Amino acid sequence: MAREGIKEIFDAIERNPQFRTTASVVIARKQTAEQLLSVLTPIDKIPANQMIKTLEMTETVWGENLNVHAGEIIEDFSLAGKEIVMSSFRLDRNLKKGQQQENVQFVRPPARLRASELAMFKNGKLVRWISGEEARGVLWILNKIKQTAITVDWEGKEESVSYKVMRAKTEIAAKMKKGKPVLTIHVETEGDVGEVLVPIDFTNPANITNLETKLRKEIKKEIQKAIQQAQREKSDIFGLGEVVHRSYPEKWKKMKQTWNEQYFPNISVHVTVDTFIRRTGLRSNPYFP
Repeated sequence: MAREGIKEIFDAIERNPQFRTTASVVIARKQTAEQLLSVLTPIDKIPANQMIKTLEMTETVWGENLNVHAGEIIEDFSLAGKEIVMSSFRLDRNLKKGQQQENVQFVRPPARLRASELAMFKNGKLVRWISGEEARGVLWILNKIKQTAITVDWEGKEESVSYKVMRAKTEIAAKMKKGKPVLTIHVETEGDVGEVLVPIDFTNPANITNLETKLRKEIKKEIQKAIQQAQREKSDIFGLGEVVHRSYPEKWKKMKQTWNEQYFPNISVHVTVDTFIRRTGLRSNPYFP
């Protein structure tokens, strides 16, 4: 249904006074919506409530899923410079066992509901799934990152330092150069060192500076990956067109009809990141050699 198009569905939802536009919307992936809503979960008696809690938690703590409301989707449909992006859900393991009462009696149940990839839309139709670093890149641009953990390499050892993002803010600005829009995305993060698997002396300011530089590059890479994917699909899920609209309303009138096809895939986007390490934990110098 998502691939065929969902515009007409949300028109009916908006007109119906008995339907709340604050309801969360997800895509059922690899199962039908009916099958997902029939899985008994040990955390909540109602599967839909379990899905909402999972979405809210993953959006807040990990930053690779979006809790999107029906009203937000309807608003995006009304904007010429913004496409839809939402989360999907899938079922882990055995559907048949998940529909039985026994499923709620295990610490690790035979069937579990899991928040899955982000779904990218174009003109109301699903065109691509986004996961991992690219999904987090989408949330960086949308200013939806509340907390997350980023790992970087150090002295040849992969993913040896973990950085816990505690605060993040994204600002997007548009300028016109030679008649073409140029976008600037600026991200600012603050966080703590969460885990260290190699001996780093944090009493040395140079080590903290070097680590901040690595983190800036990693965040910038995630954002650029997300932009490249969206440009390949010609789907402005970030609302960059709306930024141009607000900054240059007269010029936007000429661009909005061909924004996704002509302007967005070729638009120049400059990404800048400021990353600050506020705390390194109780131990400044690791006890292992």
